[in-house]
Amino acid sequence: MNQFSQAIIAFFLALTSITIHMNCNKSLLAEIPAYIEIERFYYNNQDENQKPYTQNYHSTKITDAWVTMDGQFLGAFELPCKIPILYEDNHSDSHAFDIYPGIKVNGIAATRLKYPFYQKFE
Repeated sequence: MNQFSQAIIAFFLALTSITIHMNCNKSLLAEIPAYIEIERFYYNNQDENQKPYTQNYHSTKITDAWVTMDGQFLGAFELPCKIPILYEDNHSDSHAFDIYPGIKVNGIAATRLKYPFYQKFE
């Protein structure tokens, strides 16, 4: 074996041992998320002359939930959904969530928006 081959082997052995040593010294702590699970939206129709009643979920065509936490947008999720929440705040034990119903524009799955005629759920 010539001297050049020995140098290349020694280099790769040193590189491998340095990489393994650096990766083994990291302390990785994963946070445990909290979850919000949304199965469906119910449309509550409240008219002044009638008693409030709840319409069927399928007749309202609410397909999405647009979720914000403390005013920060978390995302738009197709229903039913389970949303992981990772948030560390030492000052507060409670957070304000706003959930807006969403629809598909003209029935097209690629175009979704908050439905402006329904109120948000707080």
